[in-house]
Amino acid sequence: MTESTMDLASARRKILDELAQGGQASDAPARLALAMDDYFRRRLEETRDDAPLQPPFVLLAVGGYGRRQLCPGSDIDVLLVYREDPGPRDGHIEQILSDQPVSPDAPTCSDSMTGPDEPTAMESLAGHLFHPLWDLRLAVGHGVRSLEECLDLAAEDPQVLASLLDMRLIAGDLGIFWELRERMQKALGRALPSSNSSHQGGHFQTWTPEPRISGQQDEPADQVSHELAMGLVAPTHRRRNKAHTAGGPGGMIPPGRRRLFQLHIDARHFAAWLAQSAPEGDAPGLEPDLKSGPGGLRDAHRLAWLGKLFPQAEGFFEPAERQELEGHAEFLLTVRTQLHAIGGGKGNVLHQELQPAVAERMGFDGSPGLAAEGLLAGVQTAMTGLRMAREALLDSLLGHETLRPGLYSSPADWPELGFLLFLRMAFSGQPLSWESRRAVRQGLARAPATVASAPMALSFLRRVLPAPYGADALSAMLETGFLAVLLPELGQAQHLVQFDGLHQHPVGRHSIEAVRELGVLARDPRLGALLEELSGGQRDALFLAGLLHDAGKGGPDHEARGAVLARDMLDRLGAPRSMITDVTFLVSQHLLLPVTAVRSDLGDEVVSASVARAAESLPRLTMLHLLSVADSKATGPRAWNGWKAALMGELYTKARRLLERGWLSTSDAMRRALTTRDRVRGLARGGYDQTFVEAALAAMPPRYVQALDAATIVSHFPLVLEFRKELEDERRRVPHGRGGLGLAIVRARRLEGAKAWELTVAAMNQPRFFATMAGVLSLHGLNILHAEVFTWSDGTVLDIFTLAEPPDRLQPQEVFERVRLGIKNALTGKLKLDERLAERRRSPLNRCRTGAAACPEVRVDNEASDFYTVLEVRAADRPGRLYELAMALDRLGLSVFLAKIDTMGERVADIFFVRDGDGQKLDRNCADEVAQALRDAAIS
Repeated sequence: MTESTMDLASARRKILDELAQGGQASDAPARLALAMDDYFRRRLEETRDDAPLQPPFVLLAVGGYGRRQLCPGSDIDVLLVYREDPGPRDGHIEQILSDQPVSPDAPTCSDSMTGPDEPTAMESLAGHLFHPLWDLRLAVGHGVRSLEECLDLAAEDPQVLASLLDMRLIAGDLGIFWELRERMQKALGRALPSSNSSHQGGHFQTWTPEPRISGQQDEPADQVSHELAMGLVAPTHRRRNKAHTAGGPGGMIPPGRRRLFQLHIDARHFAAWLAQSAPEGDAPGLEPDLKSGPGGLRDAHRLAWLGKLFPQAEGFFEPAERQELEGHAEFLLTVRTQLHAIGGGKGNVLHQELQPAVAERMGFDGSPGLAAEGLLAGVQTAMTGLRMAREALLDSLLGHETLRPGLYSSPADWPELGFLLFLRMAFSGQPLSWESRRAVRQGLARAPATVASAPMALSFLRRVLPAPYGADALSAMLETGFLAVLLPELGQAQHLVQFDGLHQHPVGRHSIEAVRELGVLARDPRLGALLEELSGGQRDALFLAGLLHDAGKGGPDHEARGAVLARDMLDRLGAPRSMITDVTFLVSQHLLLPVTAVRSDLGDEVVSASVARAAESLPRLTMLHLLSVADSKATGPRAWNGWKAALMGELYTKARRLLERGWLSTSDAMRRALTTRDRVRGLARGGYDQTFVEAALAAMPPRYVQALDAATIVSHFPLVLEFRKELEDERRRVPHGRGGLGLAIVRARRLEGAKAWELTVAAMNQPRFFATMAGVLSLHGLNILHAEVFTWSDGTVLDIFTLAEPPDRLQPQEVFERVRLGIKNALTGKLKLDERLAERRRSPLNRCRTGAAACPEVRVDNEASDFYTVLEVRAADRPGRLYELAMALDRLGLSVFLAKIDTMGERVADIFFVRDGDGQKLDRNCADEVAQALRDAAIS
């Protein structure tokens, strides 16, 4: 390892050690860049004797390295640029690497070094420079190009232009460096600021912060030949005053190249590319991408590039706004530096499990959760500010239509100006101009109290919320602070974060997304029809509940607390009593449908009756259903899928039927069961032996007939008959009464619309069957969403599993055939499920994230069902979790009749409906034993 390489490793190690010990992180990127500069200059000295003859070249830092914004894991982007002229004679490398003046008469050419050899020589030099960095496991992005290639590519490829806008001289021929800059300036029609001076000059195009290192002196741009280039001055630069130069200080440009001065780089095309390549969306989320997400560091780079290319960008932001944006960019860069230092890689996503550690390094106080919440609030504020600035500047430069303050711009027009701007945005979809955003912020600073007390506030909300672009207007209200002033109770909760693996936004953004989803429901054929059933006042109440439903977050029982806050807000706004009553009901009960649908036995009529009783009326039930759907979809993809939609739809339909047709009594339930049996007889007539049908009906458990319709029951008959035939054949072949052990007949079908599969299994009642099914399915990567276990009195077991999409979507039936064989092998001892599942858990692809490993929670409920004890286990998710819990229940002699699995990000809630060995609900003494056994199983 060379001396320069060892010194670089030592310098980087020192910086990282200081970061680990709580040292200042804000100047670390610049110090890392300086260490790289020192390495490259010293490495050039070390290779002067080994390098082949070189053409004139310059070594440039580009990208984050060029901006002096090197995070510990950042790519080191460098560019070797050379002339296509014949290169120097032997010894020229030594001259330009020395600190001694170079004689104007020094030999500069070698007839033996022709153009075609130059790339080979430059590639050899690149190897000398970069191979040691690869040995240090540093990521190096490098290019070797001629000066002409750089210019041509800059005109053709916006990415190349962007990298050259950040170029910074490290070492080499100053003539090439200045020629490249000046020819780019001519092509752009715009003078570029110096990248090698740390002096900012107060110009917008250089607003991107270049962190200062303690003790660093300003470095005038016209003195880089010594301080930055180490005397690497090529003869072309020394002779520039001896002849007229067409390209500035770079030297005489040969006539054959003058055509390149006609090169034109379209800055407007570059701006359009920046707009097109910008990330979609306006919310960074709970695991923000600090670099490429909306409002990330890349948006800070976009602003800097636009400032360099467009004169009109210089005065677009006021000095205080520019200073604020600089602070946002510096904050994100510091967070990214700490993220790299802690994570030990180059990741840009601030994952939840790393947030507490990063927050501690950044100096946020409080518990790990509160510190992480504070960090996220700061990150989201910074990213929102940078995104808004990028969007506004690009809208202005590209001539996009935006909403300007217009005639309503004086202080006397406040707060009417704010209400009018957001109302126009809600119906037009046009974004606010930066001037309008500035006017809103200034109005809020002058007279914030006038917003919440404005007489038009309630009518404004009633018009904006259901408007075509109402959610976009709410987003702008959130970003400017207008929403928090209008509804201060919601404003107090808007930055709160729920680290449950489900929610992808803080409270404020989530509430806006719920309103957006309510608007989307209008375009759904079924849900839109339900929305049309509501009166105008009820629709207003629904949208207001969508905005306010999580205002109570931040304390226990947020539904009840939110209902009180919603009532207070609507009282202050002067809402009618009927609207207040509906909104408070919806806020207080907004979790009733999703929780009940996922965790209760929907075949039990008591469940749907309790929901209908809580709603009291059909319009309220409909509003609650629509709010629940919108809330679940706004929460994120882990909280909403086709299966959950089907469960909630089933519960709503059953509760609605009760409200429309009257309450069901026990005698009604019995009558319905008798009716189902008669329909089974009718559907089976002619297709099945009547004796078999009657025997089957007699063997069916009561819940089987209550939970399934007649058509489904009849569809199970072929499966049962096939199983009985296979069982009879196997019992003849296998001696000692082992025939039928592990035998299972499976049938799988896709559930259209639910993005799930239904797997029906017919087998013989035998110990550990349900647990074995859970283990085999997990071993094959199949996630169970729901399971119903029906044991007939004749010993037939009919289990119905609802599964997420199988891993192999092209050949699902092959997967289910392997499941059938796995059941057989597991129950006959040929397949060791514990060992195989342990192997699967050890796979890097299946390791749980550290944030999920919280203590398991177990709840035993004897009140939720009239017939079963309900066990709920919340624990970290991992392969085979349901198998472990089911085995624990089997060891306790409990029978599982229904299992529901609710995945909550990295955790799961497994719900079991069980009875003891005597077919009874658990008593209190047994309940404590069961709870402890399940906790032990969940920890193991």
